[in-house]
Amino acid sequence: MVEGDMTDSVPATYLQKHPNVRVVLDEAAGAELTARKTPWLADLPCNWQDAAFVRKAVTWLARQLQKPILKLTDQDYNENGLSGLLAESGQAYSINIKVFNELQHTITGWPGANLTPMTRTARASGAVSEAGAHF
Repeated sequence: MVEGDMTDSVPATYLQKHPNVRVVLDEAAGAELTARKTPWLADLPCNWQDAAFVRKAVTWLARQLQKPILKLTDQDYNENGLSGLLAESGQAYSINIKVFNELQHTITGWPGANLTPMTRTARASGAVSEAGAHF
């Protein structure tokens, strides 16, 4: 009723244009609105200085296009409502690298482990870990 095209199959959608309508939603329903979930698609102001918000936008874009983050292009950003991010943060390549590295640093080697990037790199090369186990 709140978003999308007005249609006879959902008569309540015609209330979108009424000047005296107030829609009340619970938090869960409101979270699914474009203005909340993907505000860049609704041409709303976006805080591109917020790293978590940028990660959300970039991962959304990668999922939408079914492309790895590191393969996203300036054109991908521009054609999918994220030109504001490019304007404020630079080229797609730089944004992609930053988001990829942030996400990569959240990955641990196994459940409950708290590996630093240095340990992860050493482990990947077949070195002996700090605990003395050989990988």
